[in-house]
Amino acid sequence: MAKKKATWDKWAFTAAWVLALFLAVAGAFGFAFTNQYAYLVLVVLGIIVGWLYSAKDVMPLMWLILLFVLLSQFTPILDSGFYVGAIAGSFFELFKVFLGTTGLFVVFKKIYSMLC
Repeated sequence: MAKKKATWDKWAFTAAWVLALFLAVAGAFGFAFTNQYAYLVLVVLGIIVGWLYSAKDVMPLMWLILLFVLLSQFTPILDSGFYVGAIAGSFFELFKVFLGTTGLFVVFKKIYSMLC
């Protein structure tokens, strides 16, 4: 049986959404962990996922990122709610940082591969 190699992009993606969810829940209960270091970690995880993204066709990923970013523009409506609304709104904002970085890096990588 062949041994599977470690896929760091999947681990980084999982770490990003777990971190975003943890920070959103902590922020809803009064702990202010959302500072520049949390955003830095999400950006670094986005760079890792973007760098290791290996599919030839990047359009499905880009459409999903675009759809997520556009739908997350409605999070101020959720933010007016109680804890669940605040958690959902914060999660979408934090995860948008990660996905935006991932998409930007995948696009730059695709442009570079097309030009060189």
